Amino acid sequence: MIPTKPDCITIKARKVDFGFSTELPYRWYSGNPAIFNFCNAISIMFPIGEQFFIDSVRHYKDKITDPVLREEVAGFIAQEAMHSKQHDLCNQVLKVQNKQMFVIEKVAKLFLDTSRHIYPARTLLAISCALEHFTALFADQLLNSAAFRRLAHPVYAELWLWHAVEETEHKAVCFDVYQQVAGGPLGYIERCLVMLLVSVCMLTAILLSAILMIIANPKKSAPEQDKPKPVAKKPFATGWIRYLFIKPGIVPYIMVPYFRYYSPFFHPWKHDNSELVERWKAHYANLRAASAPAQP
Repeated sequence: MIPTKPDCITIKARKVDFGFSTELPYRWYSGNPAIFNFCNAISIMFPIGEQFFIDSVRHYKDKITDPVLREEVAGFIAQEAMHSKQHDLCNQVLKVQNKQMFVIEKVAKLFLDTSRHIYPARTLLAISCALEHFTALFADQLLNSAAFRRLAHPVYAELWLWHAVEETEHKAVCFDVYQQVAGGPLGYIERCLVMLLVSVCMLTAILLSAILMIIANPKKSAPEQDKPKPVAKKPFATGWIRYLFIKPGIVPYIMVPYFRYYSPFFHPWKHDNSELVERWKAHYANLRAASAPAQP
């Protein structure tokens, strides 16, 4: 039996406004600096990547016969468009603070534009499935991290938690579309080979991007009161080794669910983490209630 999206999950874009400005701190995470460098590297790639996802799914929109999946595709496109908009606003701030962001953006665009010219539409959808699996794994880790919520600047914390929730909500959409239009043994082989390619390319891009940001000097510092608490400086290698393998230990955290993708019986909702979405929804509702103007 193919797993289905839990009933509590709705794929619908939320209108948000995080209030990005150049007054926000560049070093917005007061723990291991590898974390904010990693997030910034991902953020600069998001608008380009999310348009790639939208295009790869929209190409098959008219071939989707399941009315439920058609509705989920519409929600997926709306959510990804909002992600792109908000990360573009975030990235405008990051570009002012660190000019290396332009280089990272061009590298990401080159990779995806090259893919558009080389591969057929079915393979582009397989690339989207692979990248969406990675984002779902990172989202799960982030939503489970109490340290991130505690140590991140509130604006960035809300951005990343909101994004992680919506990535979780639509984590199966690309995969379900791919299964409908390219399912079967050949489709299975293709998505596994594509995942291997995407894994190598993505990890290389993230590492190079992080190095570029670390060696750059941000143009503008944050106001003193907004700066995170001082922490002991870690060498580049020590910080990244700790982040990837020790605490929070991204690699061991995602390793088992990453390899599940290669199973012919894989489906994103076999890992039901909908309770993380429900927990955030309650938090989000409380925030909106607290920020609502008082009734006369």
